[in-house]
Amino acid sequence: GDQLYGATREIDLRPLTSDYTTLIALHAWKLEFQHPVRYDTQVINAPLPSEWPKFAGQFLL
Repeated sequence: GDQLYGATREIDLRPLTSDYTTLIALHAWKLEFQHPVRYDTQVINAPLPSEWPKFAGQFLL
């Protein structure tokens, strides 16, 4: 299973090609936190990397 979010389905990563070995498969599309000095809310938005749809397609059932 996945220790990060408790998924029970195993994913075999061996078939991945070298094209994907530098990718990090964890992404936060939005981070929001209080600034430690100014105390205002900081919001950071990040779109999914362009490679992800092709990468994720390898694991869809």
